Amino acid sequence: MIYNKEDKKISENPENTFQLIYGLENPTEENIKNEIHSKISVCDYFYLPIINKHIPDKSIKTVLEFGSGLGVMANYLSPQFKKYICIDINKHYLSECKRYTQKHNNIEYFLLKDYFFTGVDIKNRSIDIIKATNVFIHLHLYEIIIYLNKFFYLLKEQGLLLFDIFDSDQLEWNSNIMVEHINNHKRGGNYTFAFKPISSSEVKKELNKMGLELIYEAKNGQGGCTLGFKKLTKIL
Repeated sequence: MIYNKEDKKISENPENTFQLIYGLENPTEENIKNEIHSKISVCDYFYLPIINKHIPDKSIKTVLEFGSGLGVMANYLSPQFKKYICIDINKHYLSECKRYTQKHNNIEYFLLKDYFFTGVDIKNRSIDIIKATNVFIHLHLYEIIIYLNKFFYLLKEQGLLLFDIFDSDQLEWNSNIMVEHINNHKRGGNYTFAFKPISSSEVKKELNKMGLELIYEAKNGQGGCTLGFKKLTKIL
């Protein structure tokens, strides 16, 4: 999946990547700082409490951030860990991520070329934490299944898998949320960032079958659902 519209914008004006992706028509330094702070707040509220509870010794752990984007969370979180791996499918995002996080020497960067992580030098059972923020909400069912299966093999036993989805279980046919998102989808046409709902109950059921235990769930009231799992079983 390639974000063609974003690619085109960034390739034409790469110096303004932050402004373009955050949709700031008349960006100021203060506006950009506010956008960055809002993303860090999401991390503080949803992700760090789970990590701190289940991973007390963060300084010896390895994190894989799937869909690292511009590197905001990598820049914020990486100093707390031994190694931080950034993976993204968008070369412009990854380039900006490298520039934004260049002061940290414990970060590795990989461009995702296909569903099978070709060119990504990561061994199975080598990752302590995998997180994906605002990534799966844009993917359809088949893509999510492929990635979740890959993540299972990358995770160590007792490793954490943290991600959010756009939860179809929260949607009702004529609800305000459903109507709002349908209208946004119509306005966006083939815009690749459109939300793609998936059932949280089905995701939980399948990951449990795979060998992951649900340890955290939070819904934001607008269709979003953040899930946390711990890997319990050995790979067969």
